Amino acid sequence: VQTSVPQNEAELQLYRVMQRASLLGYYDTLLEM
Repeated sequence: VQTSVPQNEAELQLYRVMQRASLLGYYDTLLEM
């Protein structure tokens, strides 16, 4: 069963990094407008 919730510490770290990166990209596009 595949879930979107990280199961271990490594996945949790990667999940947070990806989340932060996507948020920064989102804000960058907002500032560009």
